[in-house]
Formats: sequence, C-alpha cells, structure tokens
Amino acid sequence: MKKLVVLFLVVFCFISVNGQNISKMKDPKALTDLGTQYYFGKGKTQDNSKAFECFSKAEQMNYPRASYYLSLCYLNGDGVELDYPKALDLLETAYKADFDSAYYTKGAVASYGIGLEAPDNNLALQYFEQSMSKNTDPRGFIGAAITFYYGHTGQQDCEKAFNYIQQAYKIDPNSATINNFLGRYYSDGYCSEPNYELAIQYHKKSVEKGGEESLYSLGYAYLNGYGVEKDLKIGFDYMQQSADKGLALAQFYMGMGYYNGDYFPQDYTKAIEWFNLADKQGNPNAQAYLGMCYAMGYGCEQNYSTAFNYFKISAVQGYADGQYNLGICYLNGYGTQVDEILARYWINLAAQNGSQLAIDFLNQK
Repeated sequence: MKKLVVLFLVVFCFISVNGQNISKMKDPKALTDLGTQYYFGKGKTQDNSKAFECFSKAEQMNYPRASYYLSLCYLNGDGVELDYPKALDLLETAYKADFDSAYYTKGAVASYGIGLEAPDNNLALQYFEQSMSKNTDPRGFIGAAITFYYGHTGQQDCEKAFNYIQQAYKIDPNSATINNFLGRYYSDGYCSEPNYELAIQYHKKSVEKGGEESLYSLGYAYLNGYGVEKDLKIGFDYMQQSADKGLALAQFYMGMGYYNGDYFPQDYTKAIEWFNLADKQGNPNAQAYLGMCYAMGYGCEQNYSTAFNYFKISAVQGYADGQYNLGICYLNGYGTQVDEILARYWINLAAQNGSQLAIDFLNQK
C-alpha cells in the first residue's frame, strides 16, 4: 500500500521560494499548497524537509489540511523519526475538522493497528464508510472494496467489493491503484471466472498512470500466456522493472529465469543474486530455491547444512516445495540427523499443500 504519511525534522532556516521566504509566508492555504508540491514532487523537486516546514507553519495557524499532511509526515518517518502518537493527534485534529481525506486515513491506520493493540478491520470499515459518505475520496471505496474482497471482517462479499471499486473508478478512472485492483479482480478468480483479457487492459492502464504493482502482474501474464500471447521477452522485461523496484516475488521470478534458463542463458550465480534479494524480504519461494542451490552446489559450494536451514525457513512459512525438501533432508540426513517421523510429517504436509513433488513421492511408496 502507498505511504500513509510522512515525518520530518523542523528546519529553522530561511528558504526562498519564488522570491519569498517560507518563514515569512502568512497564508496557511498557500503554505499547504507549497508543502504538497514539495511532498509529492509536483511542480517542485521533492523535498520532505521543505514540505514539513510548510505544513508545520500552516498547522500552527489551525489549518486542518495542514494538520492532515503533517500527520502523514509523522506516520511515514520521511526525513525524521517516526512519531505515531503525534501523527495520530494531528490526524484526529483533521478528522474532527471534517477534512475528507482524514476519514480514509483513519481507516487505514486502524487496519494496520497503529495506536491499537492489534489491527481492527471492523473499525477500519467504519471509517471507510464515513469516507464513502463524502463521495469525494475514492480511497474510502478502495479500502471498503479490499475489506470485502478478502473478507477482512470475517466474511467475503464479492458483490459489495465490486460495487465499491466501481464507484471508486467513477470518481477517479485514471487512478493507478484502482486500475490495478480491477486487474487483480478479473485475474484472481476469487469472485468469478477469470477474465484475463480484461485484467490486462486494467493493468496496462495502471502502469501507464505510474502504477508499480501492475508491472509484476503484466510480467506474470506474458510469461504464462494469460490474456495475451505468451512472450518471454516482454514478460521478463516487466518482471525486471518490478524486481528493480523491490517487489520480492518479481525478484524471485528473475532468479527463476536464470535458474531454469527459460529466457536468459542459464546462470546459477545470477539466480542466487536474485534469490538473495527476495530472501531478504522473507520470500519463501526464493528461500526454497536457495536451499536447492546449496543442496546441489548450483552457483555455490555445496553445503547441506545451509540448504537444510533455507528449506526449514521456507517450510515454516507454508511453501509446499520447501516442506517437501525439508522432509527429504530429514529422510536422508542432509544437513541434519535422520528423523523418519519428521520426514513423513513434512512430506505429507507438502502433499496436502499441493506439492506435486511430494504427491509423486508418496505415490511411489
């Protein structure tokens, strides 16, 4: 999800903007407008410190919009240490002043559990519904759509999810986030039969509008021929862009491209480099394949102990092939002592979770 907020150190200095010092500006609206330009990098080079100074000065003039953006600064820790209590106080000020965007952000904060003992999706939905009642901020509709789509409050409701995202689209049809969600809706198959062709249209529009999440979806579609003619070059081009932006799953697929030699020349060393990047973000797929590299000595010195550790990390996160390989380690004593009870447990669990390797192994017994 995009950043909720930002945080900066107050810089007590004179900054000249169009011949005017921020410290001498008296109009809170003008200060907040200037702050948003610096914050989002629209019309100005992005500068969180300058944005923070503008918002701080405007907030001192009791300007709710400035309170809202200042709360975002403290929530995200951009340019200063995080300060959730201060962020929540400022957000509450904007909320009580009936600033529209504060309703959605209160919901997002509740969904993450910031300031609470645990995430509270029911409370989040209440704020999203308040935001929707304003009918000005599409994010309230998006928040509610995601809540019902994934059943965050305990029950999935596909009809509500679709209706809410459609209303969000009416407010802002050019939103990268909304188009990405629609692309996922039509490709995931959670609520209806997949419509990959339509999904591709929304994902492409999302990318055109600067959306990063859809890069992976388009890469996956081209690599597998979902809604488009299979094209490994185009698929890995999209995956590369997504991986370069830090998406762990895309980094894993880049590793697979080198591991299998599907598009790139087979190169286990480069595969390990990509798997390591994904592993740093906790990706269990990459961890299982790192285990395989160390078990087989692909691109590295063979080390069963290291392989065992990677398989175990992957397995406990629920990755079926990692569970299977962990079972094989226990069965044969690779990197650990032989333990037939644990071997059976992990191989059976892998089969239950859909590992074809485990299923085939058990069928041979």
